[in-house]
Amino acid sequence: VLAGRWAAWLDNHREVRWADVVATAARHRTHFAVRSGVVADSPAEAAAQLRALAAGQAPRDIAHAAPGEGALAVIFTGQGSQRPGMGKELAETHPEFRDRLAEVLAALDVHLERPLATILWGPSDGAHSQLLGQTAYTQPALFALEVALFRQWAAWGLKPEYVAGHSVGELAAAHVAGILSLEDAAKLVCARGRLMQDCERGGAMVSLDASEAEVQETLATVAGRIAIAGLNGPRQTVVSGDEAPVLALAEAFRARGCRVRRLDVSHAFHSPHM
Repeated sequence: VLAGRWAAWLDNHREVRWADVVATAARHRTHFAVRSGVVADSPAEAAAQLRALAAGQAPRDIAHAAPGEGALAVIFTGQGSQRPGMGKELAETHPEFRDRLAEVLAALDVHLERPLATILWGPSDGAHSQLLGQTAYTQPALFALEVALFRQWAAWGLKPEYVAGHSVGELAAAHVAGILSLEDAAKLVCARGRLMQDCERGGAMVSLDASEAEVQETLATVAGRIAIAGLNGPRQTVVSGDEAPVLALAEAFRARGCRVRRLDVSHAFHSPHM
């Protein structure tokens, strides 16, 4: 019934901003113990899915929540997700995020040659982009953003039972879990970044929409130093190592119709290069 009411309301209020609808639903509606949600990019798309839900037809993008279905977990990412300007708009509009980010940046800057904020939010020229892509700065930048985001979520009431992370994300998880103080975490993140920066340069990392078994089978046919660097899901595998065999492997999977993405990293992390 409620899904049908929502659909009708959206149909009759096409003038509303979608961002306002989403914010109201998230912050000012009762979060019932048993509920359903849809994933949509516009009021029209949401209304269509809600009508299907009201009719007893599960929409394509739907999530159900009910008591006892599991605890909340937060996972922190590793390198390859960075981009120039990340976090700038959020810092300009959310004081809690801005203040927490400033605390983390201050702790990191003690161990860096250049202030991290100037690299994150500096001019969009080649020099700053290249520095952000260097692991000595990439890892502290991601750590800062992830911790500040987590603090913002906590201010909104997010209370996860579990935290986990991959690569430098492990250190962000350890810090927010209370295992590492901010000072110790900042020192460790920067030291890790420097040490990995000094490892063998070159190489490549590629994300493949393929299972571990599929990648393992193809790896046996490729010569060179190459390894599985991460298993992000049942059908998303990251490979890392010498550039030529990594790119050859990527082309082999692209020819099969698999989605392939080269990661923006300065080294072949989680490979024999390390």
